Amino acid sequence: MKPRCVSIFPTNHCNAHCYYCAYQTSYAFADATTMCRKTDQLSRELLAKALDEAKICNNIEISGGGEPLCHPDFAWFAREVVARGIGAKLITNGVLLTGELLEVSAQLSYVEFSINYYDHLSFEANRSMPRGWFETVTANVRNLMSSPHSCVIGAKVVLTGRNYQTLPQIKQYLGSLGIHRLVVTPSYSRDASDVPPPAVFGMDRIAHVKPKCAYCQRRIDHPVIGADGKYYACCYFTYMPSMQIGDLATQSLSNVLDNGPVFDQGLCCRVEQVIADYRRGVVTAFP
Repeated sequence: MKPRCVSIFPTNHCNAHCYYCAYQTSYAFADATTMCRKTDQLSRELLAKALDEAKICNNIEISGGGEPLCHPDFAWFAREVVARGIGAKLITNGVLLTGELLEVSAQLSYVEFSINYYDHLSFEANRSMPRGWFETVTANVRNLMSSPHSCVIGAKVVLTGRNYQTLPQIKQYLGSLGIHRLVVTPSYSRDASDVPPPAVFGMDRIAHVKPKCAYCQRRIDHPVIGADGKYYACCYFTYMPSMQIGDLATQSLSNVLDNGPVFDQGLCCRVEQVIADYRRGVVTAFP
């Protein structure tokens, strides 16, 4: 089976502490910090093998339970991606995107900034970072925009029950940076009261929901290579033991997928139902 995309999580270390993060807080999962060990990261050897395995599809997504640019070998990894001619989207918070990291990231296919703020105060509240770093990210985005780059540059905004009313300000901020390619998605929370109203996504043509589960139908459309060196069936539930389907060090991803990996399809059904309900205007808690 050929998946649509493979995600690679180089590291679980992150320089941000976003309150809605599925990997660092109990917002989405009660045991997120237990599942996602912050010290896990792929070695150069496993990063190279991850690229070997990902060649079964046309594209990879470099994201993670952490910030990809925190990996000490990220510059080397990005050069390997470019040298192999692999289409790659990098999802980053942008704080470390300077110097060599900016140079190599500019050669990838797509750089998507994770931004759900518009000024110093909203940056501090959403990221739990020093508010002064807002200027750092702003400068880094502008430097990438003005640099010689072959990548497409865009942004992803995750709206929660706390920040959805600031979408117009966020769009205005992104526009000031020259970013007009924007994907807006709802957060998923264990508390249904902290999920943005579905009506928000009818307010703007660019604010739309992209439910990956609608494409997957439990065929594993978007597997993940985690920073712990394991394969997972779903990017929504990376690091959940019931979603682990194999081991990068000892198994090829193509063999794992072709042999019908065993994972928690009941959980997939529940997630599909949550997303289907949301699109109909009904908000339920994330499984």
